[in-house]
Amino acid sequence: YPKMLSPGWSPSLLARTECFDTDHLSSFSILAVTFLAIGSALILVIIFHTFATLRKKSSFSEKMREYHRMMTIVLLIQAGVPCLLALFPLGVCFSVYFLDLNGIKILPACFIALSSYSFFHSLAVLTTTPVYRRKMIRIVRRLRRKTA
Repeated sequence: YPKMLSPGWSPSLLARTECFDTDHLSSFSILAVTFLAIGSALILVIIFHTFATLRKKSSFSEKMREYHRMMTIVLLIQAGVPCLLALFPLGVCFSVYFLDLNGIKILPACFIALSSYSFFHSLAVLTTTPVYRRKMIRIVRRLRRKTA
């Protein structure tokens, strides 16, 4: 087994139970936090720019302006679910690990949020996308008729 270990890894890792080098994780986490901060700032600028453009755009009819505003809000909801239920809990988990905090109370909540992400994201897409919402309503009505 020691012969198969890459030269980039310390041989002392074999003596450790978890066999995990935190140096690689630290550099990755620093990069991830940096890119998340830059990405979040860019997204906020795009959101504010979109709403400002919609406010100033006089060539759009009121109906078209309202449609764009609604679609932007739908996009924010669909993007907010992953941020709230995946990125934020993951950031908290990394913070607990790197700051060497006692995560007994906070980590279970993070794991529940991460576990519920796929359900709530699917629910957000189904309820905010008009085509999916109409189809879902038809299916529910059909099921109610069969059970009644």
